Amino acid sequence: MIPYYLVILISAIISMVISSLWYSPILFGKQWIKLMGISKKDMGKNKNKGMVKSYTVLFISSLVTIYVLSMFTSLLGASTFLQGMLIGFWIWLGFFATTMLGSVL
Repeated sequence: MIPYYLVILISAIISMVISSLWYSPILFGKQWIKLMGISKKDMGKNKNKGMVKSYTVLFISSLVTIYVLSMFTSLLGASTFLQGMLIGFWIWLGFFATTMLGSVL
């Protein structure tokens, strides 16, 4: 059986890989750049500016989020994939969706 901390670490790494792909030209990067109104000149200028710090903070944030979500699933006794997904949905709806609603509107 894989140690608990290793599962959290692997999950955070997978989260970073998915995020990197999401904003890459392979998926939605070109569209995001277009919608944000960023020029190629701006990208070149800001490419390495603070990227290590940003990625480090994002990685730590992912670790914390995954750990807290795993605590909720453990405390609520979720033992199946579906139960875990249901808890994740309710946490998203109750905390994330409601918090971000103002910025979307």
